[in-house]
Amino acid sequence: MQTIKYLLRYGLFFWICIIWFISSLPGDSLPKFDSFNVDKLAHTAMYLVFSILLFVNYNNGLFKKLCRYDVLLLIVMLASFDEAHQVFIKFRAVSVLDLSANLFGVVLGYFLIKSFDNYNDRIQ
Repeated sequence: MQTIKYLLRYGLFFWICIIWFISSLPGDSLPKFDSFNVDKLAHTAMYLVFSILLFVNYNNGLFKKLCRYDVLLLIVMLASFDEAHQVFIKFRAVSVLDLSANLFGVVLGYFLIKSFDNYNDRIQ
């Protein structure tokens, strides 16, 4: 069980690094999506995984002194900061639509984990 905890924590750290690395790349080095939806789906998927990893870690004792809503607020702040820092990256800009897709992934992950927790509570 202890090994799984460490894998989850390293996985969370690794995922944060991936998000930060990708969002720090210059805009001209990123693939161009032909479809608006594909780009927003990528944003949603990245933050859906991030949200799930963070809440699974929270359920396993990380951030013990925080409540679930504090963790949700932390993710929202990180998503906002991630989007805002792109103003300093060459050929990148802040996008409210990208932030909305990020936040949609966060909220979706939150409700998936909450539903899973509720289901586990009912069967136990």
